[in-house]
Amino acid sequence: MSLKRTYLQDEANTHYNLGIAYYTKGQYELAISEWIQSLIKNPQNSEARFKLGVAYYQLNRIDEALKEWEIAVSLDPKNFEVLHNLGIAYYNKGDDAKAIENWEQCLEIRAHDAEIHFKLGIAHYNLGKEDRAIALWEKASNLNPEDSDVFFRLGVAYYNKGLDDKAVIAFSKAIELNPKNSEAHNNLAIVYYRLEMFPQAIDEWKKALALNPRQPEIYNNLGNAFSKLNQHREAIEIWQKILEITPANAEVYFKLGSAYAKLDDLDRAIECWQQCISINPNDIEAHFNLGVAHYNTGNFKKAITYWNTVREKRSEDADICEKIGNAYCGMEDFAEAAKFWNRAISYVPDDPQLHHKLGIAYSKLNKTQEAVFQWQKAVEIDPNHFEAHHNLGIAFYNLQRFDEGLREWEKARDLNPTDADIFFKLGHVYRQKRRLDDAIVSWKKAIELDPNNPNTHFVLGNAFDEKGLLDDAILSWRRVIDLAPNDVDAHNNLGIAYFQKNLFDKAIAEWEDAIRITPENGELYNKLGIAYIKMDLFEKSVECWEKALKYKPEDSDILSNLATAYHNREMYDKAIEIWKRVIKYNPQDAEARNKLGIAYYNKGMYDQAIELWKKAIELNPKDAAAYYNIGTEEFEKGRINEAITAYRRVLEIDPKFTQVYYNLAIIYARKRLFRDAIDAARRFLQTTPTGVEAENLKTLVEQCEQEMEQSAEV
Repeated sequence: MSLKRTYLQDEANTHYNLGIAYYTKGQYELAISEWIQSLIKNPQNSEARFKLGVAYYQLNRIDEALKEWEIAVSLDPKNFEVLHNLGIAYYNKGDDAKAIENWEQCLEIRAHDAEIHFKLGIAHYNLGKEDRAIALWEKASNLNPEDSDVFFRLGVAYYNKGLDDKAVIAFSKAIELNPKNSEAHNNLAIVYYRLEMFPQAIDEWKKALALNPRQPEIYNNLGNAFSKLNQHREAIEIWQKILEITPANAEVYFKLGSAYAKLDDLDRAIECWQQCISINPNDIEAHFNLGVAHYNTGNFKKAITYWNTVREKRSEDADICEKIGNAYCGMEDFAEAAKFWNRAISYVPDDPQLHHKLGIAYSKLNKTQEAVFQWQKAVEIDPNHFEAHHNLGIAFYNLQRFDEGLREWEKARDLNPTDADIFFKLGHVYRQKRRLDDAIVSWKKAIELDPNNPNTHFVLGNAFDEKGLLDDAILSWRRVIDLAPNDVDAHNNLGIAYFQKNLFDKAIAEWEDAIRITPENGELYNKLGIAYIKMDLFEKSVECWEKALKYKPEDSDILSNLATAYHNREMYDKAIEIWKRVIKYNPQDAEARNKLGIAYYNKGMYDQAIELWKKAIELNPKDAAAYYNIGTEEFEKGRINEAITAYRRVLEIDPKFTQVYYNLAIIYARKRLFRDAIDAARRFLQTTPTGVEAENLKTLVEQCEQEMEQSAEV
């Protein structure tokens, strides 16, 4: 506020002039005293009242100043300075309406006064009349285009109304007029930030900091901008500067933790968030993030601790209950996981993912029906929930409810037709339903989607094998070996396939590869022995079976193969020794007793042989081979009727045991039962029309027919 010097001649003027002198020297009380004396002499002196109000104002005696100025303006209604000062005083008292009233009168006197337009804009803005304020400031900017404060105020108003482009222009003009206006740089940066023009925002905030380095809020905003650009290291560097100004700043430590987490530096993230809660123990988001960080590092117990702290503040927060359940699941404590997922569902019952997770927990707890119920609930809420359909398929498959399993996996396939695993599983359920062709189609599709999965090639090979497509099976299993050279099952299956094709050398190569991978596998040595015997490599066969018995000393199949090999080499003593071992380990093995009997028979120990065959029949009354051997022994001993009885018993047990017909034909012919002999011979010839035995019986039939003709003539 300013005073004009006016020297009047009378006594009133003397006091008036003294007041001016004292005011000029800063002696406001003396100035007031003189101006009061002047007004006593001349109460109508509006200029004296104006100056008295100014002196009161300087001493912060606002109400007295207002009183004098109101009188002054009543004396001189067109006094611009009085009206101006009244506006200022009312404004500073927070009475924007009265300030506007006086400044509007100023405009009536000076319509083009830029300052009054500016101040009126501020008062209107304070009253929430943003559009009026903007209009006044725009007028002020036209009247005085060099006033940076006007453009600054316009920038703020434009920003608050969402007119960001205009705000940029206004703040830029304010900076052009006053490049050292740190706040204008800051505000321009804020506008750029909202426009997602982050590099420009960074540039302006850097300029603001260059003008005033100790501005924590600007460092905070600058760090945010770097973070938006995924320049997290730069953000960290900026936010750390805030700690130099305000070391105990929990918010900064929180942001630093978040930045380190985005850089996958979880140890430092945890360190920062722990520092955050040491400053502000009630920062729930920091506790939450600490839980997430510990969960992601596999420290589920600590994650639960932090999340339980969050749950104390958010008692009905489904998300936090879900996360605690996830952590218990990570610890394989599925009962606790189920408890928390159930709690989450009580808050948000229509969340399909929660029902899906609860189903997994129940499945792990072997509560299959409960798991199925939850997965069915998940697909009821969200029919397109792929994982729930997938898991329902698994559950139904394991329950051998194949139709339901098929239905769920087909839905999953329709939802995600590029998921190779679904086609893999569909193949299995098709196979269980004896739809082998569909299984093959599914597994081929799985291979098309994921050509490098050895498991799919393996089961496809098995399917080809079941259909008798051995060459296709071999191709599939060979692909398994290409992808997984140490797959023992694939080598084993290839060995079996080559064996069936009489490619014994290739079978041997596959089984030897399998043994190299699992050298203590007795079953593989057994198969290798069988292949060697097919190639007439007796010693190698025996060597393999001996190795097999090292790992499976009581395996009757291996012992039987070894005994049979010795028997076929007429090494009956060795064969007898091995068959006895079979019987020792398997006393109820009728077949072993039968074959041991054959060995004794071949050594001429007939009584022992018969006893063994009888024991075999006792153990297995339907042992056709034992009856056959007894019949043969009785026949050779001349006990024809006993032999016939034994042979007939063979045919009762196994009508396809056609070798019996050969023996019966000979016996009946010797007994001169020619018709029976011819009938038996013809039954044999139906299945074995060629060979030495067939030729013998054809001759026998002719002889029997001749005998019958001769008997008829007599």
